[in-house]
Amino acid sequence: MEKENNFLCPECGGDKAYSVMEVSTVYDPDDPISGILEWISCEQCQNDIPAHIAERWNGLTTEQARQEWQDVYRTKSKR
Repeated sequence: MEKENNFLCPECGGDKAYSVMEVSTVYDPDDPISGILEWISCEQCQNDIPAHIAERWNGLTTEQARQEWQDVYRTKSKR
């Protein structure tokens, strides 16, 4: 499934997604991953990126998205 809306991978800069995964989870305030309900996989580097970062929701800049990815999610991503 290709989703190109505003996708930009904060890891490699790729602009094509190959899948979108929606998950249901139990929220744990000590685990930032537990609050992510939609993941988008990058076609180029194969990383699973939280949708709010990959599509830069709520006015998130590219640099802010990259920083949040590196600081919070990168080491905890599913791949």
